[in-house]
Amino acid sequence: MTKEERLKQCRYYKGEEEFPDELGCEAFGFWIGEKDFVENYGQDTEELLRLIENVGLTNFKSAWENKASDELIAHLFCYLTKSRDCGDEYVIKGFVKRSLPLYFGSTSI
Repeated sequence: MTKEERLKQCRYYKGEEEFPDELGCEAFGFWIGEKDFVENYGQDTEELLRLIENVGLTNFKSAWENKASDELIAHLFCYLTKSRDCGDEYVIKGFVKRSLPLYFGSTSI
């Protein structure tokens, strides 16, 4: 996947060096996760995909199917959860029920 293809998947990150203040602080985590997806794709993507499979996040794939790639979700999940307990059912459910609706705009940021 090219960098341009990855950028097209992003809702917040558009290739900027600095976080655009007009996005608001609520979008910061998503912007960083997307930036990581675009800039580090291929370096750790396979490992992140294995992680989301191993912790059971892929059981909730219907929450992002046809909205975002597994690779993008893996980068967002790993950035936003940054926890040794990322496999904890509450962390996973929080990501699926709170973070993803915010990310996809089901609730406003």
